[in-house]
Amino acid sequence: MYKFILLLLVLSLDATACGDKTEELHPFAIEETFDEEVQDNLKSFRILSPIHKGESFLSGIMAEVRNEFLVYLDIHEDYEYEGEYYYSYLTVADKYLNNVRITLYYDTPTKDRSVMSFCGNSKMYMLTELAEIAPAPQSLLRLEPR
Repeated sequence: MYKFILLLLVLSLDATACGDKTEELHPFAIEETFDEEVQDNLKSFRILSPIHKGESFLSGIMAEVRNEFLVYLDIHEDYEYEGEYYYSYLTVADKYLNNVRITLYYDTPTKDRSVMSFCGNSKMYMLTELAEIAPAPQSLLRLEPR
């Protein structure tokens, strides 16, 4: 009986795992320019993150420069690019640009983020790395919110 229970436990570990760790994320960042006058030493970025990774959904985005700042970014559903993305904005001083780390957290099994799983399912990127990734194609069909 003990071996049978152990076998069931081993077989069920995959079912209780927190998301699909093998699926690669494809976020990207685009430098934005705004009509309003922005200080010359600041750069603004629109960060686009896939809404889900495997069966887990994006629960939060954090931007940080170690020993300088740590900020959680607001996320909104994007309709401009093909695929399902959330977007966030970040404006940062030039002196921090090469040190900004962006962490994407995929810790919820629901799109509305009403349930958290606390799996530690996250991926970290440098902002400059995200800015070098080619953006997803723009969508002509997704101009209106669903």
